[in-house]
Amino acid sequence: MPQNVDTSGAVVQFVQTHLPGLASADQALVMGWLKAVQRRNCQPRTLQSYCGALKAFVQSWDVHRPATLLQVQRFHIEHFIDSLEARGLHPSTINILLGCGHRFYRHLIREEPLETSPLRSHHYLLEPEPLPRALSDEQVHRFLAALDQVLERAVFLRLLRSGICDTTRCRTR
Repeated sequence: MPQNVDTSGAVVQFVQTHLPGLASADQALVMGWLKAVQRRNCQPRTLQSYCGALKAFVQSWDVHRPATLLQVQRFHIEHFIDSLEARGLHPSTINILLGCGHRFYRHLIREEPLETSPLRSHHYLLEPEPLPRALSDEQVHRFLAALDQVLERAVFLRLLRSGICDTTRCRTR
């Protein structure tokens, strides 16, 4: 998709080029959503991301393809998630792609060709908690400067030397 995606011609070209297997009614739904996204002044990169996510969404079904995007069921969503997991994508990336599908179906609900979305909150994957990060040298020195009592300083230095911070870099006395 071109870098500057701000004309409806680019949306039409994208849909016709990257989603040729869709019925014309489905192509119209996708174009309507992408044009609505454009009217909200989204960044070109956001539009590109939405287009890529929708392409992955539609192409994941292969033999399980619904007759129309309005007939997507929960098992289509689950098949999409399975295909993304099989590609080794991180849960946060999968959730971003699901969010795009959620926005598409929310648009269809607003425009009234659809009553409920096939995407549910349970489709989103749990993301692992990030590991704690070590304190930087600057953070350690600022914290030590703020400690007034000897006991507080001793406790913090004990924790610091037990692995909170890389003790080879943090030279404190």
